[in-house]
Amino acid sequence: MPRVMLWVGAGQIGLAIARRMGVGMKILVGDVRRVHAEVMARMMREAGYDTEFAEVDVGDRASVREFVARGQALGDIAMFVGAAGLAPETASPEEILRVGLYGAAVLLEEVGRVIAPGGVGVALAGQSGHMLPALSPQDEAWLASAPAGELLKLSLLQPENIRDAFHAGQLAHHGLARRVMAEAVKWGARGARINAISPGQIVTPSVCDAFKGPRGALYKKMCMASPAGRPGVADEIAHVAEFLMGPKGAFITGADILVDGGLTASSLCGALRPEAASRVKLYLTSSAVGTYRVDGVDYAGLNPQNGLVDELRRDWRGHARCLLVAADPDAHDMNRAMAGDMLRRFRESGLHADHFDVCDRSGWRRTMDKIPQYDVIVLGGGHVPTQNAFMHEIGFMERIREFDGIVMGISAGSMNCARTVYAQPELQGESLDPGYSRFIEGLGLTECQVLPHYQSVKDDVLDGQRLFEDITFGDSYGHAFIAIPDGSFILQRDGLPVLHGEGYLVSEGRIEPICADGETLPLD
Repeated sequence: MPRVMLWVGAGQIGLAIARRMGVGMKILVGDVRRVHAEVMARMMREAGYDTEFAEVDVGDRASVREFVARGQALGDIAMFVGAAGLAPETASPEEILRVGLYGAAVLLEEVGRVIAPGGVGVALAGQSGHMLPALSPQDEAWLASAPAGELLKLSLLQPENIRDAFHAGQLAHHGLARRVMAEAVKWGARGARINAISPGQIVTPSVCDAFKGPRGALYKKMCMASPAGRPGVADEIAHVAEFLMGPKGAFITGADILVDGGLTASSLCGALRPEAASRVKLYLTSSAVGTYRVDGVDYAGLNPQNGLVDELRRDWRGHARCLLVAADPDAHDMNRAMAGDMLRRFRESGLHADHFDVCDRSGWRRTMDKIPQYDVIVLGGGHVPTQNAFMHEIGFMERIREFDGIVMGISAGSMNCARTVYAQPELQGESLDPGYSRFIEGLGLTECQVLPHYQSVKDDVLDGQRLFEDITFGDSYGHAFIAIPDGSFILQRDGLPVLHGEGYLVSEGRIEPICADGETLPLD
């Protein structure tokens, strides 16, 4: 019996793979767009390959079964190349999930039932799936192993939980990679292997169209900022597929191989952050209102000390749209009250604000997609690791890079703006807990590691130790912490931080004053 390759998704990457792996095989190429499948089949035949084409709707199981049956009629199905998916610029979230997730799951199930012993497959997912905020273990398990017919019933895939088409694409890519892992176990029972490849931006007609779309500028910046400094080409993906599907990859199955020129690495580890930091006007405050552990204030609006209000007026945009990113994501009533209080104080300070949205556990999906539309983002005060974990969970670390307005940190919010955050122990037991991380990844908007409320906490004792002398001083070796009292702040414009008011440098196990009230100091 002849050996058959099933190739679904008539695109440039599939073409490059089929040219490498389809020698001596019968090839059946299918696509929902019949004309695309016909064009690819003609190109392959002109190059000497035995190729047929068919129309197949991967979002319809009957159509997939008919396609697989046609492949079986040609011979033993020994190879599968799947590239089913839709671009977020041209499709709705529902269409993307139906084709890119449900359809891909159906393909894997149907092909897995008939793949010949020794057969191999590769499914093309996508780089964006690697940047999806962390899902619960239960959601991960269901994405991997739920029957294809039940997939789109999962709660995380319901319309109210999908931000936009891009988010749907992330879920589809991530889910497909998880399906491959689960299907590899079933394929293994037939002596076959299946792996996923997650390409980054590859130069194809569809990607060129995406670069012209609403996210085009962001895509271009991401590619330029990646270690490779460019998008990829289809042959670079085909090289990986050739290895995975050939004898040298015989011990690899159920894997998801990221091939993106370092795009994910740069997105998660900071290559874009200097550019993002230079766009925002960053205000790192200890407390913009009142004094820590002291009730009441003797002024209206924000604390005018050291020119905070005057500086904000320079950067303010008319009737600003504001967002509060909560430090305690589960304290919704408190967060709403805090946003209302900040809105009132902005207005009392002559800073016109239209509204103040809240980003916490109950409403983050509604606000994350609108990040570029806000003029002011306030990062609330509270417990540093709790806010930091929430920011990572919702993907705020990535979305802040699309923002070019005012970012105001308050206490914990200011601390979490750093590239490397020093999470000074605060709660009982934290300084003694070997599992407590004192240095964690922050937003990367500044190199300044702020220690707020210095006037109130400098003599604190925690877990029987002096907070500064016995704990923080020891952590300061190799670092430069800036301790500021309430009323002082650091203002960073164009990436250049300047301390306004009283401040202290904590470094190499000691502390020294570096700036006085009413003065300013550039921080190199």
